[in-house]
Amino acid sequence: MAASGVPGARESNPHSVPNALPAAKNGVSNGAVHPTLLSDIRRYGIKAAGHRELILHAYGKRLSARARCRAQCYYCMGFFADGKTDCPIPECPLYPLQPYHGKGVDPAPLPEEGS
Repeated sequence: MAASGVPGARESNPHSVPNALPAAKNGVSNGAVHPTLLSDIRRYGIKAAGHRELILHAYGKRLSARARCRAQCYYCMGFFADGKTDCPIPECPLYPLQPYHGKGVDPAPLPEEGS
């Protein structure tokens, strides 16, 4: 569990590899339901991009590549429990597809002169 207390959220190290979606046995969806994932979405999640897609994934439905990306971002961002904000990991290969670019992220502070 992440430092924020939300399962699926990344740990405090922003350069760690994001958590992957839980998959069915051998990575093949067999229509199995992920009850823990569904309860976590209901408990912590907000309505945001990827919410519907992650629920469909939990029920074993097939998703398009774009829908899988939205579901992964929703999962990795801790179900957006802290609000719809930009991903703090620009090195992530899914970052260009993240739906909330520039929202809720403070610009980097400028270096002090003479430092």
